[in-house]
Amino acid sequence: MQSAFGCTTSAPCPSTLRRGRGAWPTLLGLLLALLIATPASGAAPLEEFQANLRSFLKQRCLKEADVGLMITSLQRGDVLFEANAGKLLIPASNIKILTAAAALDRLHSDYTFKTWLATDGVKNGRVLQGNLYLVGGGDPSLVPEQLWLLAQKVRTLGIDMITGGLYYDDSYFDDTPYVRGWDGASAEAYHAPINALSLNFNIITLHAYPADQPRRLARVILEPESRYVEILNSVTTGPAGGTPNIVVSSRRNGDQEILEVSGSLPLGSPSYQLRRAIIDPARFTAATFREYLLLQGTRIFGETSRRTLPKHVAVLVRHDSKPLSTIIADLNKFSNNFVAEQLLKNLGAEQFGPPGSTAKGVRAVAAFLARLGLAETEFRIADGSGLSTFNRLSARVLVRVLRTMFNDFEVLPEFMGSLGIVGADGLVQRRLQGTEAERNLRVKTGTLAGASSLSGYARAANKELLAFAYIVNGGPCGHAQLRQLQNRLSLMLVKFSR
Repeated sequence: MQSAFGCTTSAPCPSTLRRGRGAWPTLLGLLLALLIATPASGAAPLEEFQANLRSFLKQRCLKEADVGLMITSLQRGDVLFEANAGKLLIPASNIKILTAAAALDRLHSDYTFKTWLATDGVKNGRVLQGNLYLVGGGDPSLVPEQLWLLAQKVRTLGIDMITGGLYYDDSYFDDTPYVRGWDGASAEAYHAPINALSLNFNIITLHAYPADQPRRLARVILEPESRYVEILNSVTTGPAGGTPNIVVSSRRNGDQEILEVSGSLPLGSPSYQLRRAIIDPARFTAATFREYLLLQGTRIFGETSRRTLPKHVAVLVRHDSKPLSTIIADLNKFSNNFVAEQLLKNLGAEQFGPPGSTAKGVRAVAAFLARLGLAETEFRIADGSGLSTFNRLSARVLVRVLRTMFNDFEVLPEFMGSLGIVGADGLVQRRLQGTEAERNLRVKTGTLAGASSLSGYARAANKELLAFAYIVNGGPCGHAQLRQLQNRLSLMLVKFSR
């Protein structure tokens, strides 16, 4: 009969049976080996883990809601737990997992988005005789500093004067700035419109500073500054110790956007910041670029307007964005809706030809899921960000995508690196700090009216890697309680051991 130490009854282990020199050190080593092999205190076997999860789902918050949950082992390949794993639910921002995965699969991690400057004219000395074209290629990450460098490169080419106009071409995408199923366009930053020629995530930041005396007009400035936006400021400075109260409304006025800023700021208060979505992104980008050209010393005599790039032009400058691997980190760690929708339209343009559209992007994501063996009945996709209430996903679909990405060496580092590290960065930076969960989960959160989700990877107590998806729709509990339940589930995952 084999013993726990590998000895037999017919041939016992002499070092553990006889007394004398060397017997106790050997026995001590065997005991230590047993202790190391024994699960740590508090670690639960699979049956207890599953029982705890069933109890977890019986709480009122979840019992009266629609819940989908699935947990699998990435190393062993078995399903550790599932409940309504195939039920189609509103995933909120967890749909960004699909957007990022499909983008990496189709475009690859080193893909860059292009912005061009071209001309239909000729350079004569330091004069460009003709028009300058600013052409957008769907870059979701173009910021004012990069636009400034583009203007600087025009100056570096030795161009002081452009006799024609500045024309901007945003035809790489269709002209639909919002997505069906959103609650309606708004000026909120998270509702920024989608456009092939975009700047600063298509948002502008207002900074308001109180005056040095009460009843005086406060100072309001824009970031980035642009003549596209005109400020009508009536913000006054109120008594010290009050509460800031600023109201902003926006409207279109010809080629400009008017921001009416009213209200009050307490005397001595710090600056007040408010972010607003731009109404016409391409016009905003072109107007800002024209100002940068002028500041660099390059004058343009013609108008600034929209025009499709002619066939016979010469490319002057090309700007390449940062790589997709970096952009999807902005997408997932901070749940950037604008980046998600820009990526979706880029996917559609790359796979089915321009102009990129939400519908084409949805087809591209669906084609990616079909290659994973998923049927069309297992998902319904309406956008890339999760803002649409028409989206439907199951926990099983999310886990399938997570497992696929984990097993793909070409994209795994970039994909996993894009997810928020619990207790360390992104939107989950402050979650579960000082607990077993800190730095042991990489996740994507999701929050929408009536929907809460959390999916990603977890490292269990025995170092086993898990993929999981957890979606909650409806129920009596608010976002704060649902977030606490996400934290409880996270702790259960990292404490699991078998």
